Amino acid sequence: MRRSFADHIDFCLEEIADFEGGISTQASDNPPAQISLFSYLRRFRFELALLRWRQGEIAASVSEFEKCLETYEIQKELAKSSSKALVEFERTYRDQIAFVYYAALFTGREVSKLVPGIDFIKRDATTLDGMDSLMSEALLFEDEVDWGAVIRDMRRAANDVYTKHYAFYADLLQKKKVVAADLEKHLTLFLERKTHSGFEEAHLMGGGEYNEYIPDYRLAAILMRYAPDAEGPHAWKRSGVNKLGLTHSL
Repeated sequence: MRRSFADHIDFCLEEIADFEGGISTQASDNPPAQISLFSYLRRFRFELALLRWRQGEIAASVSEFEKCLETYEIQKELAKSSSKALVEFERTYRDQIAFVYYAALFTGREVSKLVPGIDFIKRDATTLDGMDSLMSEALLFEDEVDWGAVIRDMRRAANDVYTKHYAFYADLLQKKKVVAADLEKHLTLFLERKTHSGFEEAHLMGGGEYNEYIPDYRLAAILMRYAPDAEGPHAWKRSGVNKLGLTHSL
């Protein structure tokens, strides 16, 4: 049975409540466990922000993105308590870094760039987490990246169904512009995620039924920088944010 917006939102709210409950009952002298729970909490708050966005509830979406950033600030403080807590912060943050950086882009908030003491965060573009962290970091902090090399590495690996989709993003970043033909290509790629079996579990990429409920926030972040006047469900239009007139602390 096809689920509705309300069903997806209720699911996220239930998960959020569960993790908030877990955090509240977790012993205060166990920061590593708390850090891990905050990472799970952030993932569902990020999904809820996307659902609100696609529904047109921009103020509610911004609120959820800001709560994602709050989890990051809490984790940073917890990480100061011990070396074990710091290691857990960096370990659990590996697949969460993009959620924080994209949330900062969409809210216009400043966040510090995470430079881990241990190399938990891989910038290997042939991995899903690696490409997401690389793209979000480059867009937020305006880093220069050799995207041509990134595309070559991805195509050499060619080890999963996501490769051509991420190569598309990297191509836009390499060109530093987005034209009408690019948006037409994106429409084809995004709709492919609705029916391709390889995307069934890729909820935050718009896989399966999520294709109708989740905006392509990766494209939205690129549009913010290179095509701020673009329209459509995958364009972020919060006034004062999409022009990227931001400063960031390192």
